[in-house]
Amino acid sequence: MEPRVKVVNRNIARSRNCRCKYNNPKDFDFLLVNINYNGKISSYYIESEYLSSSKDSIHFYPEINEDGQLSISWSRDVEGHMKKVR
Repeated sequence: MEPRVKVVNRNIARSRNCRCKYNNPKDFDFLLVNINYNGKISSYYIESEYLSSSKDSIHFYPEINEDGQLSISWSRDVEGHMKKVR
């Protein structure tokens, strides 16, 4: 059986706190988050077993350095489980 993947696409503007709504983690096996900044997409995933069923979303915090490079920090409850794809 194919794994069930929920995809969330986010664009970075000037926000310091970005939300990824996933609803019920029992409805999928993996959450894939695509983050678009200046035409470049960074993708991260997490297994649904690490997502809280008492919440419906996770948060990340984008930072752009002086060179215009994007770095992402994840909320503490998921930071150890998020994996970068590209």
